[in-house]
Amino acid sequence: MIRLEAHDPDRNIHRRYEIARSPDLFGWTLIELRWGRVGSELRAKVLAAPSVEEADRIVQATLRKRAGAKRRIGVAYKECAVR
Repeated sequence: MIRLEAHDPDRNIHRRYEIARSPDLFGWTLIELRWGRVGSELRAKVLAAPSVEEADRIVQATLRKRAGAKRRIGVAYKECAVR
């Protein structure tokens, strides 16, 4: 699992984004995306990819979009340890 957080206390921005990848019973790879405000219930979306390579492309595209957060919301996401 990859966990990203973005914090700016002055602007009251505290966001979290999680990406988890796992196989399903039919040979596909599931990518679970979870996001929201730190401390609240996260929203979730599950995507299915027919191969591990396609799942990796989805994960990399998601990480590229999160890398643009500084431009979009004014604070960058940073990877943090999973507890």
